[in-house]
Amino acid sequence: MKIILKESVPKLGAVGDVVVVRDGYARNFLIPKDLAMKLTAGNLKMVEQFKKKESLRVMAEEEKANHLAAQIAKHEFHFTARAGKGDKLFGSITSAQIAEAMAAKLGVEIDKRDLVLEHSIKTLGTHEVKINLFREIKGLVKVIIEAEEGSEMAAEVPAE
Repeated sequence: MKIILKESVPKLGAVGDVVVVRDGYARNFLIPKDLAMKLTAGNLKMVEQFKKKESLRVMAEEEKANHLAAQIAKHEFHFTARAGKGDKLFGSITSAQIAEAMAAKLGVEIDKRDLVLEHSIKTLGTHEVKINLFREIKGLVKVIIEAEEGSEMAAEVPAE
């Protein structure tokens, strides 16, 4: 039986694919679970329209992500933190803090899980953080960590 998949099915196909399966598999599993529908002229037209809309949506999302990547590349995000000897921070700068700073500066909501940090930033200086914007579109966020006023002096003054 020829069917059109409504959802991706492992080892069978993706949404909108026309596949040939055994009649029992289609009638007893795929169609009742709303994973597929029979191949008819009307259903085929409906799927083609869906694919066109989906491709337009994907193109718009890619354009938006490319624009955002260009905006991100133009900006630097500054943080101040208490630091001790060897330019090590007493705390750390996390992906959540970077996402908040980006949202405040760019006006675009960024999910902290899109920022790729192997570990939290724990040193002063300039750091580049990768960000996943959309599918294969990635960007680099320039993060600059500076010491708070007087934090280094406090660390250098010996206790009496």
